[in-house]
Amino acid sequence: MYLRRPAGQATVPDRGPGDDPGGTGPDSGALLSGITGSSGARAAATAEISRLLTLWLDAFDGRRPVTALRRGPFSPVVLDHLRGQIRGQIRDSVGARAGSPSRLLRVHLPPSHHRRLAFTASAAVDGRVRALVGHLARYDARWRVESVTLL
Repeated sequence: MYLRRPAGQATVPDRGPGDDPGGTGPDSGALLSGITGSSGARAAATAEISRLLTLWLDAFDGRRPVTALRRGPFSPVVLDHLRGQIRGQIRDSVGARAGSPSRLLRVHLPPSHHRRLAFTASAAVDGRVRALVGHLARYDARWRVESVTLL
């Protein structure tokens, strides 16, 4: 349910992930900056996050080595957590994962802090639809995937 604003009151514009509330100048992060400003920039950010999550799912399935993700903007914590998930799957089952490869279905970018960009996604994994949640954090002029959790 949405509440109506009182008549005659000025509205304050919402701040998004690309806004610079400190007034220190424009955000200098290329693709993921200013995603609330235009639908084109938001679509480009969603496409980039989709690409990163597809790489993560490839490694999760065993179709790509986890070490290949080190060249991307993934934090060491994300890679260690992914290795642990893969080890757990191998320990729980015999051999490598069989079946169709996982695929990303949809990515959504909820409102976030300007230096932390959250995402939620759905993916088909082992014939079931599962959720992926996580966030990217900004360090200097670069974004880095700080967490990815498969629910």
